[in-house]
Amino acid sequence: MQDYIPAFEEMGTISIGIVGQKAENVQKFLKKHGLPMPMLIDPDRAVIKRYGVYNRIWFDGFNVARPATFLIDRQGIIRFIYVGSNQLDRPSPEMILSELKR
Repeated sequence: MQDYIPAFEEMGTISIGIVGQKAENVQKFLKKHGLPMPMLIDPDRAVIKRYGVYNRIWFDGFNVARPATFLIDRQGIIRFIYVGSNQLDRPSPEMILSELKR
């Protein structure tokens, strides 16, 4: 996905991750993987719950959100939603680019 960030930015798109973990854990992860995208830290999972992707499972010691992608236009209208069925189920970058071109 990281390789596609320039293509997303050319289309005027901003990627923001929402993470239901502590800030220090997220900072370590971002540094380790060299991810440039901004992250919204949501340790109480209020945003994750509001978007309906909170998943009450025990995964590596955390209740985690299902992976989800929301494309939201400049007016705040959700134009595309993809909610994964498990932690590895995510839309391909090509699928996201296709949706952005609509």
